[in-house]
Amino acid sequence: MKKEAKMEKYNADDWICFDCIGDKLMREKVKSEGKKHKCINCENKRSSFKLSEIASEVDKVFKKYYEKIEPRKHDYLFPRRGRDPIKIINEEILRTNDKLSHSIVKYFEEKEKEKIKTGGNIFYDTQNNYKRKNSIFGKPTSNTYTHMWEKFENKIKYEKRYFYDEINEILNKIFKNITDIKDDKNPKPCKIINTNDHFYRARTINDVNDYKKIEKDIPESILPPPNDINKGGRMNPPGISYFYGGLSEEVCVTEMKQNIGGLVVMGEFKTTKKLKLLDFTKIENHYPDISMFRKDFENVENQWRFLNSFHNIITKPIMPYEKEIEYIPTQVVAEYISEKLNYDGIVYSSSLMSENSKDKEKFKNIVIFPKIKQKQKKETSKQKEIKQNIMIDFTEQDNFKMKNGFDFINYIKDSFKVFKINSIKYEYTYEGDNYLKRLVNDNEKI
Repeated sequence: MKKEAKMEKYNADDWICFDCIGDKLMREKVKSEGKKHKCINCENKRSSFKLSEIASEVDKVFKKYYEKIEPRKHDYLFPRRGRDPIKIINEEILRTNDKLSHSIVKYFEEKEKEKIKTGGNIFYDTQNNYKRKNSIFGKPTSNTYTHMWEKFENKIKYEKRYFYDEINEILNKIFKNITDIKDDKNPKPCKIINTNDHFYRARTINDVNDYKKIEKDIPESILPPPNDINKGGRMNPPGISYFYGGLSEEVCVTEMKQNIGGLVVMGEFKTTKKLKLLDFTKIENHYPDISMFRKDFENVENQWRFLNSFHNIITKPIMPYEKEIEYIPTQVVAEYISEKLNYDGIVYSSSLMSENSKDKEKFKNIVIFPKIKQKQKKETSKQKEIKQNIMIDFTEQDNFKMKNGFDFINYIKDSFKVFKINSIKYEYTYEGDNYLKRLVNDNEKI
């Protein structure tokens, strides 16, 4: 049995001021609705609630989202599950100190003493631990936003693709308020590229003849491909070119997926105007300060649990034979971010990056959206010649010439480089006997 630490407690009629409460919503409630009294906790005279009033609000939240963990026969053999109610109130609900949280739990226990006399079950007990309802290891087992995304993927890939209002509605819900998540601990999920910032772009080449053709037409030959020869990529659909690049030479070389002995060429660029990019790497590590006293707490929490994992969804490795169908959802999301959220591009980590990398900032990819305001001009004979010279087999990240839509991106003179791949590191996992069966089933859907 857990031994309860002895601690002094406040009484039900003691006053607690708003400044001793960390939760923003409860803090504001006490500040606006409370009475001016000397706080028993900090001894300052401020707008306050009685401890019993605060406890009443906490009780509603605790019973709504938490449940008692009933002891099991062999519990003594394993680490104790869940958390004690004092820690939950202190760190998850009220965000205050141990003494106030302890006092609230003791207040609950005293109120429930009558239940014990009549043989009823009590809910609050410092000898027990508690956990979130419908959760494993403290995290909810289901998420409406995950189901929403799966529905979006299925519909956009296998049912309807154009003129479909439900797709827009799903994305509106998933990305609701995504640009307003800044708080004291976390910056906005935004990467600003200033005019003096450099970024990189690469493409693979097969031999010295390819090199000569590309070098001859620098910088056009390492800019995005013309729309009419663009095969599409992770973020852009066929026929619409995006600027794929990286924040370092390392990530660009890695993303080329070139074979040992293969060659990669690269150029360095800067922009003539400030660019605002949605940074999914910041969203992945971000969990905003969500008050459990909010009426929509569960919905907002589910949204952010999903968004925390969304970066993994858009960066997962895709096999070449899957690209045509599997890239469709991320292509739609990219266009939504450009048109609806008004970002100039996005930032995401390389799916080929080592988790042990010390400088993760170096392994960030960028995608910059084109800005085409005017009608495209007719190709000159020189442009047609260059296009013919660069019609080589290319992958998602191969780079060609395109000025329309990217007039704000400038090549840095004499930055052209060549890299040779000397070694490749492979990591693998055992997928089980049903892996190929799943591949067959997925293929039959297409």
